[in-house]
Amino acid sequence: MVMKSTQRCAQLRASVSIMAILAMAGIATAQDLPKGEELMDKSSEASGGDAMLDEIENLTVRGKMAIQNMGMSGDITMYMAAPDFAYMVFELPGLEKLQRGWNGEVGWETSLMQGPRLLTGSELASFLRDVDFEAQLDWRRMYKSATCTGEKDVEGKPSYVVELVTQTDEAMTMMIDQETYLPSAMTLTQDTQFGSITADILFKEYKSFRGIVMPVVTETKAAGQTMVLTIDSVKVNEELDESLFAVPDDIQAMLDAKAGAEE
Repeated sequence: MVMKSTQRCAQLRASVSIMAILAMAGIATAQDLPKGEELMDKSSEASGGDAMLDEIENLTVRGKMAIQNMGMSGDITMYMAAPDFAYMVFELPGLEKLQRGWNGEVGWETSLMQGPRLLTGSELASFLRDVDFEAQLDWRRMYKSATCTGEKDVEGKPSYVVELVTQTDEAMTMMIDQETYLPSAMTLTQDTQFGSITADILFKEYKSFRGIVMPVVTETKAAGQTMVLTIDSVKVNEELDESLFAVPDDIQAMLDAKAGAEE
């Protein structure tokens, strides 16, 4: 009995010692990690920083979007203009023409397959994140908190894991490359017309376009599909026709009908 009691005491002391070591290791790890705000500041600076905020009035991004699982590829063009305008068009020849826009007040989409509709909620918020070039340079525009929670390899390169909360209270995870401080990957969940979808995104092959640094290749895996955006060109401060950002007639008809119903 004495022997068994002694063994149990020894086992208990060993367990306590192991837990103490693990706890101290956890504390040390947490202390060694940089602050999320500092990482996001460095990431913004690596992308062009405050110096570019005053220089860029608009961006025109042209490229191709490939839906690998379906063997389809089409042209995509995005127009983004300060202070708060965006228009995107994606065309699959003979099959689809998807357009999205934001005029500072109304988010909308028209599609050959789905028809016209208004964008709202997290779906609109996601679109605005994608087309807000200033958010890449000033992360506080889009996120209200950033917390570094660990480290992770992204395609063989060490990255910091940063948990983000948007200004609209959506949570997402960004990985920031430990060498370049540019985003290497991102995971987010958003509500869409087809339900809630989680997307895993890889950012590859960064390039500077007149001072703003962007990934040339963006690979998104969501809902069993893999979509790859490859940027061919980025034009800075082109002269853009204001009609690009106008609400289409079919969307305006929806807005008029909605206003009439609310009267």
